[in-house]
Amino acid sequence: MLMYVESFYREFGERVRRARGERFSQAELARRIGMSRGSIANIEVGRQRIPLHLLTVLARELDVEPAALLPVGDANAADIVPADRLQRLRPEDQTALQKVVRRAREERGAYDGQG
Repeated sequence: MLMYVESFYREFGERVRRARGERFSQAELARRIGMSRGSIANIEVGRQRIPLHLLTVLARELDVEPAALLPVGDANAADIVPADRLQRLRPEDQTALQKVVRRAREERGAYDGQG
């Protein structure tokens, strides 16, 4: 589980860095979203995790769909939420989480031209 989370955030950071490209610096992106340049640098190397709402803020500033920043691969809800926490969810919440993961996969595939 830990290895998956670490590789998820490394890939997420790489996607942020590629989306930022040469259009603007880490400092400019940081200014646009109200963070420090160091935080952007840490996100780009996978050392800093972000709150969910920041995904949409980053995507908007980078002019990409949020799904474009998410490494989906073979992820399922158990990969994203620790198993003990997943099992504690009500069945309807487990179902809702599975739908979110499935939707992210579908959007990712459509964005990559696979859907």
